[in-house]
Amino acid sequence: MQAQYPTSDGTQIQVTLAAGETLGPATGPTTLCCGPQDPVGQALMALVKAGSATIAAGPASTNLTFLQFMALFTAAEKTAIVNSADPQVKLFLLMATGAGAISLTNAETVSGVNYLAATSTSTPPGPGLIAASRVAQILAGGPPPAA
Repeated sequence: MQAQYPTSDGTQIQVTLAAGETLGPATGPTTLCCGPQDPVGQALMALVKAGSATIAAGPASTNLTFLQFMALFTAAEKTAIVNSADPQVKLFLLMATGAGAISLTNAETVSGVNYLAATSTSTPPGPGLIAASRVAQILAGGPPPAA
């Protein structure tokens, strides 16, 4: 049996259980933290040790804090964004700052990051603060290129 479980830090893990093994309640998702107060996490670790379960990392969470989101940009990109006089950039930055979580798949986030890359010759025109090649990398949650 295969199931995905969120960990306490938001990461998804893929759990494969041997036939007949169960983990956690059958109703609803379970958050794993694997601490001494987490019976589901402890049960999972016991199954792994016994060879009845395997764990593989799943896709990273696409919900980020503002600081995690800004860490996706290079220092030069952050400086350009913060110093931009463009009202749309200011609004995007303000909305991102106030968001409880920034989803990299949210339409406003996707639109905002694409706008940052749009140049003055684009339709519609934009500020060109980041390279167009960086949009996919940022929206995938990838780290910025090394300086």
